[in-house]
Amino acid sequence: MSNTNTKNTMESPLGTVTRTHHLGLSVRDLDASIRWYEEKLGFRVTKRFAFENLSEAGVTTREEKIDAKFAFLELNGFLIEMIALKDVVPFPYKGDPANVARMQGMAHLCFTVDNVDEATEELKRRGVEITWEPASFPDLGIRRVTFSDNEGNQLELVEIL
Repeated sequence: MSNTNTKNTMESPLGTVTRTHHLGLSVRDLDASIRWYEEKLGFRVTKRFAFENLSEAGVTTREEKIDAKFAFLELNGFLIEMIALKDVVPFPYKGDPANVARMQGMAHLCFTVDNVDEATEELKRRGVEITWEPASFPDLGIRRVTFSDNEGNQLELVEIL
């Protein structure tokens, strides 16, 4: 006999979640990344903190000393948690959306915008290099553009058509 009670099973283990809380983003240079996200995308820092030993902070069971710096950035209720470890490995495919998708793990971060073309022009005005110019995908009902942040992480903007 199974101990599983299907009567009380949730439809989803996420319950009634309607949005994400935050995205964790590993970066090499915390200050440079904060500046980039503030200047290029309009995020603002809401909290900064650091740990010398992550095991004492309850973040890992590793006993070694780890110099870890963190910052939470917010834009319109969306949070990015930036994590800077001294031995982080750089992202290998800066500016190459096709190769990014070949890597296991998170391929890109996408934001919905009202107008992709206007947003693209503002990104260019702010010195952001576009890796894939705006293009429409009628079968998906979207228009999109991609670009990289200062450390090579792929970002995408989507306009719902």
